[in-house]
Amino acid sequence: QGYSPYAGQRGRAMIWNGQKTIQTEATGSEPGPNAARPQVFQLEAAADFFQPLGAHSTLLMGVEGGYWIDTTLAFNQQYRLGGLESLRGVPQRSVFTSRYALTTQEYRLLFDDGAYIQIFHDVGLHNQWQPLDSYQRRHGMGAGYNFAAPFGIFSLQYAYALLPGQAIDWRSGWLHFGFRGQF
Repeated sequence: QGYSPYAGQRGRAMIWNGQKTIQTEATGSEPGPNAARPQVFQLEAAADFFQPLGAHSTLLMGVEGGYWIDTTLAFNQQYRLGGLESLRGVPQRSVFTSRYALTTQEYRLLFDDGAYIQIFHDVGLHNQWQPLDSYQRRHGMGAGYNFAAPFGIFSLQYAYALLPGQAIDWRSGWLHFGFRGQF
């Protein structure tokens, strides 16, 4: 399969359920009978589908989501979206949310086992400390180049984010650079 899948699918799912223990005093001792123990539930899932389009190109269609139920969820414990790995065109890990869904549509023109150019469109739906029915939608779109080295794959992508009702402005885009090591 190498660095750049051409056909097939991949997926992952994770479920966490349990109780969180929160001490009422910073004593350093074991939690006492007054410690809060709220129920916590977290669900994450992702799936990618690669459809060949001729001998040297493929279409990637992906979905990803997360759902976190925790009445004591702190701001810094939330999912962080944005950047090369989630919602391209948005500053790296700048969107904090407890619930999200992402879709990706990406066309890849393949050169060899690890090099390809791409055009993409990401759509993210998330809420930030708002009621469940108050979600915000963001679009990220752009292009990039990926190439393999003996020790990993480099990515260079230019993307911009678009909020509903906002005009397209290519000058407000983000240049994302990444490296994924392969051992």
